[in-house]
Amino acid sequence: MGKYYSQLSLVERTLLQAQLVLRWSPAAIAAGLQRARSTIIREMARNGWHPATASRRPGRPRLLDGYQAQRAHERSAKLAAKPRVERTTLYVALVKLENGRAETAAVGFADVLNRFNAAMRLSMTYDQAREMARHEDLTASTGVKVYFAHPHSPWERGRNENTNGLLRQYLPKGEDLSGYSQQQLDDIAEAMNARPRKSLGWKAPAELFLPERTFNFQKYWSTENTINRVALVT
Repeated sequence: MGKYYSQLSLVERTLLQAQLVLRWSPAAIAAGLQRARSTIIREMARNGWHPATASRRPGRPRLLDGYQAQRAHERSAKLAAKPRVERTTLYVALVKLENGRAETAAVGFADVLNRFNAAMRLSMTYDQAREMARHEDLTASTGVKVYFAHPHSPWERGRNENTNGLLRQYLPKGEDLSGYSQQQLDDIAEAMNARPRKSLGWKAPAELFLPERTFNFQKYWSTENTINRVALVT
């Protein structure tokens, strides 16, 4: 069994608990279970284990009384049962908001989401930002169900976080975005959607999300467009 990420089994968690009692290091436990060390450390941190001298960090509250395999496994099963709604096509849509108020955000998101067929906009995952306080209004006007990640839990929106990093190539962090028009944001989103991604088998998100258009990203990249040229060399 190679070192890849998947949910730990109850047997693995039971072994982990026993090895923690024996004061094995995370590296030794990871080697024995043939798991990545980071996987073991996350499992320990999320489920009650921490060194006596460790300071508390923000995030999901830890379970009490140290790491317990059965309880950790039940907790994992409950979290897995919750809807996981990251888009597997990694398709990007950018929305211009006139301000950060919740009612404006709901209208702005609805305007962009309603461009797509209802079957292609079933849900979205958001963080805990206040501009989504009117998410019920967004659902009523689009049919899109809105789910929220837990605070300080970026791993619940891993692909989203990765895509945000790529967007920084077009929209640097800290830049004032108020000067961008919706058309400019649409152009950036189009460039992102035409960009082949390793996680998609080197296909572009638009190839998977818009198959009825027979999207040809090679033809797309051949056009003379500043945004396209920037994306090509990154």
